Amino acid sequence: MKRIFISDRECGEDLKEMISWCAKNELEIKVYNESVLRNIPQDFDLYLIHLSETTEEALENLRKEQPWCKIVGIRGASRLPEEIRKCLDLNYYLITGNYMNHILNVAGIETINKD
Repeated sequence: MKRIFISDRECGEDLKEMISWCAKNELEIKVYNESVLRNIPQDFDLYLIHLSETTEEALENLRKEQPWCKIVGIRGASRLPEEIRKCLDLNYYLITGNYMNHILNVAGIETINKD
């Protein structure tokens, strides 16, 4: 079973619902919606992380310790420094249903088309 970690105080639960709607198979999804994330938990296949709610060091450590995982940054309106961009597989200003299908496919998670 694929494991997904979401860190987004405002939209975490909505993203979880969107993933559940798009994914073909059952997933383990953990939503973190507390204050700034300094230590990102290990052993997830896909990370959706709001970049204003985590540290650059935490992202760099995750990329070093789990080079196989997929990290998607949600950046809001901010521009990304090069150091952070190097840690990400994808980054979005806002995630919609079409983007979610793409994100899940990049992470090797099969999706279904639900109109």
